[in-house]
Amino acid sequence: MVKSSSVHSFLKVSNKISACLAITFNTLLIFLILKKSPKEFGSYKTLLICTSVFQMIYSLLFAYFVPIHYSFGTTELTMVLVIDKPLSHFLARFSISILWAVFGATQSIYAVHFIYRYLSVSKNTLIESFDSWKIIFWLSIPAITGAAWSIMGMLLCGPNQEITELVTDTILESFGEPIGHFEYLGGP
Repeated sequence: MVKSSSVHSFLKVSNKISACLAITFNTLLIFLILKKSPKEFGSYKTLLICTSVFQMIYSLLFAYFVPIHYSFGTTELTMVLVIDKPLSHFLARFSISILWAVFGATQSIYAVHFIYRYLSVSKNTLIESFDSWKIIFWLSIPAITGAAWSIMGMLLCGPNQEITELVTDTILESFGEPIGHFEYLGGP
Protein backbone atom coordinates (compact mmCIF):
# COMPACT_ATOMS: atom_id res chain seq x y z
CA MET A 1 0.00 0.00 0.00
CA VAL A 2 1.29 3.45 -0.95
CA LYS A 3 1.55 5.83 2.00
CA SER A 4 -0.29 9.14 1.62
CA SER A 5 2.91 10.98 2.53
CA SER A 6 4.54 9.49 -0.60
CA VAL A 7 1.62 10.66 -2.69
CA HIS A 8 1.92 14.15 -1.17
CA SER A 9 5.64 14.24 -2.06
CA PHE A 10 4.76 13.18 -5.61
CA LEU A 11 2.07 15.89 -5.79
CA LYS A 12 4.59 18.57 -4.80
CA VAL A 13 6.63 17.76 -7.89
CA SER A 14 3.78 17.00 -10.29
CA ASN A 15 1.85 20.17 -9.35
CA LYS A 16 4.94 22.29 -10.12
CA ILE A 17 5.43 20.57 -13.48
CA SER A 18 1.72 20.95 -14.26
CA ALA A 19 1.82 24.64 -13.31
CA CYS A 20 4.77 25.24 -15.64
CA LEU A 21 2.92 23.52 -18.46
CA ALA A 22 -0.30 25.42 -17.69
CA ILE A 23 1.51 28.77 -17.69
CA THR A 24 3.34 27.93 -20.93
CA PHE A 25 0.32 26.65 -22.85
CA ASN A 26 -2.11 29.29 -21.58
CA THR A 27 0.38 32.05 -22.40
CA LEU A 28 0.70 30.62 -25.91
CA LEU A 29 -3.08 30.39 -26.14
CA ILE A 30 -3.50 34.04 -25.07
CA PHE A 31 -0.89 35.09 -27.65
CA LEU A 32 -2.71 33.16 -30.38
CA ILE A 33 -6.08 34.59 -29.33
CA LEU A 34 -4.77 38.15 -29.38
CA LYS A 35 -2.61 37.94 -32.52
CA LYS A 36 -3.94 35.18 -34.73
CA SER A 37 -7.68 34.76 -34.13
CA PRO A 38 -10.15 36.15 -36.66
CA LYS A 39 -11.80 39.47 -35.97
CA GLU A 40 -15.18 37.69 -36.01
CA PHE A 41 -14.36 36.12 -32.62
CA GLY A 42 -15.19 39.52 -31.12
CA SER A 43 -15.94 39.35 -27.41
CA TYR A 44 -15.45 35.59 -27.36
CA LYS A 45 -11.73 36.41 -27.22
CA THR A 46 -12.33 38.04 -23.84
CA LEU A 47 -14.03 34.91 -22.51
CA LEU A 48 -11.19 32.71 -23.75
CA ILE A 49 -8.54 34.96 -22.22
CA CYS A 50 -10.40 35.10 -18.88
CA THR A 51 -10.55 31.31 -18.82
CA SER A 52 -6.82 31.04 -19.51
CA VAL A 53 -6.01 33.56 -16.77
CA PHE A 54 -8.19 31.68 -14.24
CA GLN A 55 -6.47 28.43 -15.19
CA MET A 56 -3.01 29.96 -14.72
CA ILE A 57 -3.95 31.35 -11.29
CA TYR A 58 -5.45 28.01 -10.27
CA SER A 59 -2.36 26.07 -11.34
CA LEU A 60 -0.03 28.46 -9.48
CA LEU A 61 -2.11 28.14 -6.31
CA PHE A 62 -2.10 24.36 -6.64
CA ALA A 63 1.68 24.30 -7.17
CA TYR A 64 2.34 26.40 -4.07
CA PHE A 65 -0.23 25.05 -1.63
CA VAL A 66 -0.34 21.39 -2.80
CA PRO A 67 -3.87 20.90 -1.48
CA ILE A 68 -4.87 17.44 -0.40
CA HIS A 69 -8.45 16.41 -1.00
CA TYR A 70 -9.07 13.93 1.78
CA SER A 71 -12.13 11.75 2.26
CA PHE A 72 -12.89 9.90 5.48
CA GLY A 73 -16.31 8.32 5.82
CA THR A 74 -18.75 11.07 4.91
CA THR A 75 -16.21 13.81 5.58
CA GLU A 76 -14.54 15.65 2.69
CA LEU A 77 -11.64 17.99 3.43
CA THR A 78 -9.32 20.21 1.44
CA MET A 79 -6.13 20.29 3.50
CA VAL A 80 -2.87 22.23 3.23
CA LEU A 81 0.27 21.31 5.12
CA VAL A 82 1.24 24.55 6.89
CA ILE A 83 4.47 23.61 8.63
CA ASP A 84 6.43 23.99 5.38
CA LYS A 85 4.91 27.39 4.52
CA PRO A 86 5.38 30.82 6.09
CA LEU A 87 1.65 31.20 6.76
CA SER A 88 -0.43 31.33 9.87
CA HIS A 89 -3.30 28.86 10.13
CA PHE A 90 -5.77 31.66 9.34
CA LEU A 91 -3.89 32.68 6.17
CA ALA A 92 -3.67 29.05 5.09
CA ARG A 93 -7.44 28.66 5.63
CA PHE A 94 -8.04 31.87 3.68
CA SER A 95 -5.78 30.53 0.90
CA ILE A 96 -7.82 27.34 0.70
CA SER A 97 -10.94 29.48 0.39
CA ILE A 98 -9.24 31.32 -2.50
CA LEU A 99 -8.56 27.93 -4.14
CA TRP A 100 -12.27 27.17 -3.77
CA ALA A 101 -13.09 30.61 -5.21
CA VAL A 102 -10.95 30.13 -8.31
CA PHE A 103 -12.40 26.64 -8.81
CA GLY A 104 -15.96 27.98 -8.55
CA ALA A 105 -15.20 30.93 -10.82
CA THR A 106 -13.62 28.67 -13.43
CA GLN A 107 -16.64 26.38 -13.44
CA SER A 108 -19.02 29.30 -13.90
CA ILE A 109 -16.95 30.85 -16.70
CA TYR A 110 -17.46 27.57 -18.56
CA ALA A 111 -21.20 28.10 -18.13
CA VAL A 112 -20.87 31.61 -19.57
CA HIS A 113 -18.95 30.09 -22.52
CA PHE A 114 -21.81 27.70 -23.21
CA ILE A 115 -24.38 30.48 -22.93
CA TYR A 116 -22.36 32.53 -25.42
CA ARG A 117 -22.15 29.56 -27.81
CA TYR A 118 -25.86 28.86 -27.50
CA LEU A 119 -26.80 32.48 -28.14
CA SER A 120 -24.41 32.60 -31.08
CA VAL A 121 -25.66 29.40 -32.72
CA SER A 122 -29.32 30.22 -32.12
CA LYS A 123 -28.75 33.78 -33.39
CA ASN A 124 -30.47 35.11 -30.29
CA THR A 125 -30.41 38.90 -29.93
CA LEU A 126 -28.97 38.55 -26.41
CA ILE A 127 -25.62 37.77 -28.07
CA GLU A 128 -25.28 41.53 -28.56
CA SER A 129 -24.93 41.91 -24.79
CA PHE A 130 -21.48 40.31 -25.10
CA ASP A 131 -20.37 43.03 -27.55
CA SER A 132 -21.23 46.02 -25.37
CA TRP A 133 -20.61 47.28 -21.88
CA LYS A 134 -23.02 44.54 -20.77
CA ILE A 135 -20.20 42.00 -21.01
CA ILE A 136 -19.36 43.23 -17.50
CA PHE A 137 -22.54 41.48 -16.36
CA TRP A 138 -21.43 38.22 -17.96
CA LEU A 139 -17.93 38.48 -16.49
CA SER A 140 -19.32 39.33 -13.06
CA ILE A 141 -20.96 35.89 -12.88
CA PRO A 142 -17.63 34.06 -12.33
CA ALA A 143 -16.49 36.77 -9.89
CA ILE A 144 -19.68 36.51 -7.83
CA THR A 145 -19.61 32.70 -7.94
CA GLY A 146 -15.98 32.66 -6.82
CA ALA A 147 -16.71 35.04 -3.98
CA ALA A 148 -19.62 32.85 -2.88
CA TRP A 149 -17.40 29.75 -2.84
CA SER A 150 -14.76 31.58 -0.80
CA ILE A 151 -17.20 33.03 1.71
CA MET A 152 -18.97 29.69 2.05
CA GLY A 153 -15.65 28.02 2.77
CA MET A 154 -14.57 30.54 5.38
CA LEU A 155 -17.91 30.86 7.17
CA LEU A 156 -19.45 27.41 6.90
CA CYS A 157 -16.66 24.92 6.29
CA GLY A 158 -13.87 25.97 8.63
CA PRO A 159 -12.21 23.66 11.12
CA ASN A 160 -14.26 22.58 14.10
CA GLN A 161 -13.63 20.33 17.08
CA GLU A 162 -15.90 17.52 15.87
CA ILE A 163 -14.19 17.10 12.49
CA THR A 164 -10.72 17.55 13.97
CA GLU A 165 -11.36 14.77 16.48
CA LEU A 166 -12.88 12.58 13.77
CA VAL A 167 -9.86 12.73 11.44
CA THR A 168 -6.98 13.12 13.93
CA ASP A 169 -5.95 9.46 13.99
CA THR A 170 -6.40 8.81 10.27
CA ILE A 171 -4.45 11.93 9.27
CA LEU A 172 -1.54 10.90 11.53
CA GLU A 173 -1.65 7.35 10.17
CA SER A 174 -1.96 8.42 6.52
CA PHE A 175 0.46 11.33 6.40
CA GLY A 176 2.74 10.81 9.39
CA GLU A 177 1.84 14.35 10.47
CA PRO A 178 -0.52 15.45 13.24
CA ILE A 179 -3.68 17.29 12.26
CA GLY A 180 -2.19 20.44 13.83
CA HIS A 181 0.31 20.61 10.95
CA PHE A 182 -2.56 21.03 8.49
CA GLU A 183 -5.21 23.63 7.90
CA TYR A 184 -8.43 22.52 6.28
CA LEU A 185 -11.82 23.45 4.97
CA GLY A 186 -14.61 20.97 4.53
CA GLY A 187 -17.16 19.09 6.46
CA PRO A 188 -19.34 16.07 6.87
